[in-house]
Amino acid sequence: MNLLFENKEPWIWETGVILFLLIYGVVTVWIVNKKKNVKNPRQLLTFYMLLRGIRFFVILAVVIIYIAFIHVEIKKFLFLTVIFYAVYLLFDTLYLLSVERKIKKKNGKK
Repeated sequence: MNLLFENKEPWIWETGVILFLLIYGVVTVWIVNKKKNVKNPRQLLTFYMLLRGIRFFVILAVVIIYIAFIHVEIKKFLFLTVIFYAVYLLFDTLYLLSVERKIKKKNGKK
C-alpha cells in the first residue's frame, strides 16, 4: 500500500480512474440486466441510483486521497477525472433510458 502513495506518477492514478469507471460500468450493466425483470420498475430505478451514488463517492474518495498524498499535477488529474466522469455519466444515462424504454414497451404490450 505504501508503494502506491510513494509512486508520484499521475498517469497511474488517471489510468486507475478510467479502469474503475470501465469495470464499474460493465458490472452495473450486468447487474441492471439481471434485475430489469423486476415487477416494480421503481425498484430498478432506486437500485440504479444507489449504484450511481456509490460510484460517485468512490471517485470522490480517490480524488481526496490523490490530493492528500500525491500532490502532483492536481489540476490535470481533477480535470481528467471530471471529464471522464461526465462522459461516463452521459453514457450511463443513455443506457438507463434505453432500459426504461424497453421496460415501458414490455409493460405496455401486456
